[in-house]
Amino acid sequence: MRKSIAALALATPLLIGCGAHGTPGVRDIAPRPLAAADDPINVQADASVDALVLVFTIDGATITLDQATLARVPRSSTRRSTELTGDRVSVIGYSAGNRVSDINVPDAVVKAQEGVGIVRTTRRQIRLALAAPRALDTIEVSAPATGATARLDVRVAYAPYCKEYNRDNKYCPAPVQR
Repeated sequence: MRKSIAALALATPLLIGCGAHGTPGVRDIAPRPLAAADDPINVQADASVDALVLVFTIDGATITLDQATLARVPRSSTRRSTELTGDRVSVIGYSAGNRVSDINVPDAVVKAQEGVGIVRTTRRQIRLALAAPRALDTIEVSAPATGATARLDVRVAYAPYCKEYNRDNKYCPAPVQR
């Protein structure tokens, strides 16, 4: 017990002395500018896009919008797949009547059920991210497997964003001035 107290008493002045003089060979590096292309924040921003994350239910020939949320998502999740085979759901986004973006995703209308075999589902939920470089007001959804089509209003997705960030931006319409 006494040896550890003695060792601590001897070591304390040495540690304090080292701290006062700094560590040999260690120094601060002068700041230097970073190219915009090398900035990790810019790299991450370039790898993602503004999108509407949509959740809707297809029940036979009826399509209902369950949720629409404005989000920043990886660019790859909004890409249209040209290699899809089988049934698929197509979604087209419109802004003021102009086509802005589209995407095709697999439609899980046919499933394998244990003990039964292949079954056709009539009610299913689809989740996807639709690129939205500007505010979308309508989406057109079609699921040819069940003959379902619908035009859905998605302006409600922007309401919470515009309420919280009440400023001039591409997603919030300017108030009408009279």
